[in-house]
Amino acid sequence: VVAWDNNPGKSVDHSSLSPAKLSELRAQTSSFQSFAGYYLDDQNLVLPNETISLSAARTTGLFFQTLGVAPFLGRSFTEADNKNGAPGVVILSYALWQQRFASDPQIVGHEIELGQKSCTVVGIMPRDFTFPKEVALWTPAAFTDLFFQAPSPRLSRFVVTLGRLNLSELALGPFG
Repeated sequence: VVAWDNNPGKSVDHSSLSPAKLSELRAQTSSFQSFAGYYLDDQNLVLPNETISLSAARTTGLFFQTLGVAPFLGRSFTEADNKNGAPGVVILSYALWQQRFASDPQIVGHEIELGQKSCTVVGIMPRDFTFPKEVALWTPAAFTDLFFQAPSPRLSRFVVTLGRLNLSELALGPFG
């Protein structure tokens, strides 16, 4: 499911969540197995002879698990990958892997340059995984403490939040 917030001060019924609100949801609900979030970003992939601007998604650690999908090569992000100061990691789309890395399975574990940062490729997503639409790669969303501190930690509403229902917690009715 997608979790939305409302913002009555701006007359918005369906707004994205703040990192602080996402953290609260994770801590306060048992109706969901997991919550994850993402926001879109552009990343510059630096190759030997060119730099390419690509659509990317910055995701929280349980993003792929919440969606119920695993990389076809390598691993998903962990919560440790989302910590500030963690080494840079990236997961490539199948299309990007084919087009720019010649479908080389040895790219997993090797570093690529995104902008000014070196990132280790930890996974390649399956061919049919294209969420969010037209994203070429995924990187961790390491939120700084600033997003969780006063005066207004809930005003930065930019994280699209997804939840996976915990079916064991839901009432299944008299026929269970």
